[in-house]
Amino acid sequence: MDFQFRIDKNSEQPLYQQLRDELKRYIAEHELHDGDALPSVGELAAAANVCVRTMDRALQELVRKKVCYRRPKKGTFVGSPPREETEDRRIVILYVPSFGLEYFKTDQAERLLYTGMRHEATRAGIELLLIHKNLEFYLERLDAAIRGVLLFSSVSLSDITPIAIRWPQKRFVYVNYFMPGFAMAAPNIYGVFNDDFGGAFEIASWFFGQGCRNPRILYFETPDINHEQRLQGVSFAAKRNDISVEGRCVPLEAGHNLAEMLEISRQTAANLLEEDPLIDIFITTCDYIGYGVQQFLQEKGLSAVRVAGYDGYQLNGRLPEFPTMQIDFPAIGAQALHIAAAVRPNAKVIKVFPNFLNRNSGHVENAVPSPR
Repeated sequence: MDFQFRIDKNSEQPLYQQLRDELKRYIAEHELHDGDALPSVGELAAAANVCVRTMDRALQELVRKKVCYRRPKKGTFVGSPPREETEDRRIVILYVPSFGLEYFKTDQAERLLYTGMRHEATRAGIELLLIHKNLEFYLERLDAAIRGVLLFSSVSLSDITPIAIRWPQKRFVYVNYFMPGFAMAAPNIYGVFNDDFGGAFEIASWFFGQGCRNPRILYFETPDINHEQRLQGVSFAAKRNDISVEGRCVPLEAGHNLAEMLEISRQTAANLLEEDPLIDIFITTCDYIGYGVQQFLQEKGLSAVRVAGYDGYQLNGRLPEFPTMQIDFPAIGAQALHIAAAVRPNAKVIKVFPNFLNRNSGHVENAVPSPR
């Protein structure tokens, strides 16, 4: 390269900012015009005797200031991208940070949410762009084409808030788990969640209508408030039916694998039945707890004791044999995509009602109307 970068690595000014200014000088001295390409980031880094990452950050600064733009796999160019590159595109970003990629690949809920997003995007002619880093870079680079951003609850609300404030015209839509403080989030942050209260009320009311009178709720603590809302739904159903209900926290932790979750749930059920042999139903706030309880009851031949689940998760490729509230993850994903791409909703939070799945009856049914 016929250019000498003038930088001072001992300066108080950050190195990437010095490089940014030097790149502006390079553009001016070489009389580059809109659409002209800069040398590759590797060439620029070698010429400046800095690491590629630092040079890349300097280039990102130029993109952010709209001095340059980038084309994937082609490089960095002076000016703004040609209008035809963005004006006819409609893009929704699904942002899954690097730390969540493995979970995204294996988690049943996130896979089903993604299925719903993908199908709705195909139907509506939307490009669904899955990225795991540099969210702000893509918002800058594809500003005119991007309609909104989809987010799983693993993405911190505090991390997204400043980005949402910077791009107030974009819609940022969370799915899956309702989190504390969400109602106070930036006005362009929305949520599409399962109706946890309504679903729990429905399944509990159905069992109480079947004659169950001595229930125990089994739940575990989570950082979100979904299970808390499920507890409230069961408690409200019990109150409506003049039934006393007690809860027991199953000591599950994030590090437990499935086998450990089942064993801990089995032991919790065993302890409770030893304390009170007249328990006639375990209402669980998660199917994995329900699977463990059911295994214990089957081993002991306690067929009179019922089990209720929640989520509609499969175990070994099979849905629960016990009644459960099956969350409509594809519908949640599709609704979120629709909001991010096209429709500003009337409410900050949209709730999708789950399906009552009763394998014993061979079909999905709606048992009783929700009070909400």
